[in-house]
Amino acid sequence: WAGATYYSATGAVSIVGTNGATFYVTGVQLEVGTKATPYEMQIYSDQLAQCQRYYQASSYSQNGYSAGGLTIGGLAYFNASMRSAPTIVVTSNTGLGGYPTSVITSSYTWGVKVTGTSSSSFIWDVSFNASAEL
Repeated sequence: WAGATYYSATGAVSIVGTNGATFYVTGVQLEVGTKATPYEMQIYSDQLAQCQRYYQASSYSQNGYSAGGLTIGGLAYFNASMRSAPTIVVTSNTGLGGYPTSVITSSYTWGVKVTGTSSSSFIWDVSFNASAEL
């Protein structure tokens, strides 16, 4: 028993009084209107696929042989079908003997084309962000 008002344990640090502190909230469901509905627990893989409809980041690597000036390409599938054909931003583009010259997209696939700069083996890597935001 104490003859004073205590709001926390002795020596506790206030989250709002600490610069740069992080406060995590989980298990919250926002509602529209005045009536609450039962809590909806969503499966992580389903929620991830829903997010990937709007944004994905990935990379693509290929090696092969190209005669100088010959254009070849590669095609891959997105992890989840996107809402629409996304806008692709290449974040890294490295290569030996050729570099990707264009990116082709649809809502479920993406591909790159490369034009060889010499008659030799080539290896190239492309990292990208794909966004199909509203």
